[in-house]
Amino acid sequence: MTRGEIYMAMAYYSDAIKEFTFVLSLEDTAEEAYKLRGKCFRELAKKARGKKKSEYTTLAEADEKKYEELKNHSND
Repeated sequence: MTRGEIYMAMAYYSDAIKEFTFVLSLEDTAEEAYKLRGKCFRELAKKARGKKKSEYTTLAEADEKKYEELKNHSND
């Protein structure tokens, strides 16, 4: 279990996002990091309101899209 996953399990989503972002800064094809970071953004969006909710949703969608692209590319 990675530190990001531990933070997720503890519902420390902002800390988990930082960890997954760090992983992606080292390896931008780490599809699992996109998947998990997207889940964290979704969780933050559930609790947010207004503009923040929209921002988190947009970030989650971007990570989910990137995850799917990488996953599909690796299956080619």
